[in-house]
Amino acid sequence: MIKDDVKSYAMPKPGRPRGSKNKFSREMKDEFLLAYHYIGGLGNLTQWAKKEENQTEFYRMLTRLFPREIKAEITVGRSISEYSTEELVEIVTGERTANEKPDNIH
Repeated sequence: MIKDDVKSYAMPKPGRPRGSKNKFSREMKDEFLLAYHYIGGLGNLTQWAKKEENQTEFYRMLTRLFPREIKAEITVGRSISEYSTEELVEIVTGERTANEKPDNIH
């Protein structure tokens, strides 16, 4: 009987459910923005970021603002397998774009 009682109590999963909003982070973000404006906003941040000893930390903080994952679909006129080696080299080196026609085709 003890085994049956133990099985009925599953261990709770840590954290909040996937996809749910994090209320604490939203409130902290609002409070942080209020403090940001209170201490001088953009002007103060710019002065701080210009100091050489703060630049690494500034860029570290900046990267945290970017999405961690980006989903994109890119459509071009031709499949990559349809390009010649010469055309691919020109595209990679920036001599032309994938949508440009080669000089020898009119």
